[in-house]
Amino acid sequence: MPKVTARATVLEGSAAVYYTLGADAAGVYRNARVLWELYGPQDEDYRFLLQELRGKRQPRVSTSGDTHVVEIDFQIDRPGTYRLRAATVDLAGRTAVTWKRLTLSR
Repeated sequence: MPKVTARATVLEGSAAVYYTLGADAAGVYRNARVLWELYGPQDEDYRFLLQELRGKRQPRVSTSGDTHVVEIDFQIDRPGTYRLRAATVDLAGRTAVTWKRLTLSR
């Protein structure tokens, strides 16, 4: 299965950017900053990528000032065209969403 690494750069403005799945096994809330979803290759196929990580590992977040670079690794198990959605929100309720198309050939 091919491994994919997705990367999002989040520039924080006047309010903090925050996204979490809740507390981990140690009771710590970790700020993932980005929600990752994968659609495809069929219409009915959907994966909530952060849920797949839960309990195993966390997305990698590097912070420098008001810029956060967030990376997540996942695998694609069959050929086709996928759509990757990355979304974030700040504490003022402002959202940002981006879509990227991925194609895996045989």
